[in-house]
Amino acid sequence: MTGNIPTPEEMSDHLQIIMRGVNSQLFQILGNRVVYGPFKGMEIKQDPAWRDGNAGTKLLGCYEFELEPTIAKAVERNPKAIINIGCAEGYYAIGLARLLPDAIVFAVDLDESSLWECRELAIKNDVAERMQFYRGCHYANELDFDVPENRLYVIDCEGDEDKLLDKQQCPALIKSDIIVECHDFLKPGITEELRKRFSDTHEIEVIKPQLPPLGRFPAMAEAPAVMELLAVTEKRPMPTRWLACWAH
Repeated sequence: MTGNIPTPEEMSDHLQIIMRGVNSQLFQILGNRVVYGPFKGMEIKQDPAWRDGNAGTKLLGCYEFELEPTIAKAVERNPKAIINIGCAEGYYAIGLARLLPDAIVFAVDLDESSLWECRELAIKNDVAERMQFYRGCHYANELDFDVPENRLYVIDCEGDEDKLLDKQQCPALIKSDIIVECHDFLKPGITEELRKRFSDTHEIEVIKPQLPPLGRFPAMAEAPAVMELLAVTEKRPMPTRWLACWAH
């Protein structure tokens, strides 16, 4: 604590403690399958190893709500391979595997517990036979899997996006679609740096964080307003932007 004013990280920690109770109620009421959004019907976990406090947000299907049009566009472009760096328990890796039944999916994370959860949930969601699981990914050349060129990279690597998204070390990025979360609070200016880096080979969209409109979720109609607000608000130390890079 800095004086009497908590830091953003401390506020995020306090909010996650509160969210354990809120999320518990949500799962008790709604079950363990995503209720709305692009990944509706997907089975998820209430207490994943990666404890970001957003299990309830994922259950409602409004996790990273601002990406809904981006996910729809990515699916329309029909990638044959999906490489999800920083997959955690598999929200995107499994969700996209369900939406793209002809694609092979690579789920990559540094945390072994998260990878085990991703495997378990892939089995429960009947997509495990099309998924491969890898621990690690420290260098850009590790992104170049032996798969068809029509690829989609989904990257959330907590500040390492500058190091990993290197077209010289991984030329496959030039012909691939890329959706990447930019952690400017960890590496200032990284959104603009990556935008410039890929502007000659991709159409770039900068996606700003958005709060889903309250009242969008009928399942929350009887819940107190504060519970709905907590459920749909992501628990982050700082807001982050995304880049959607569509290969020419």
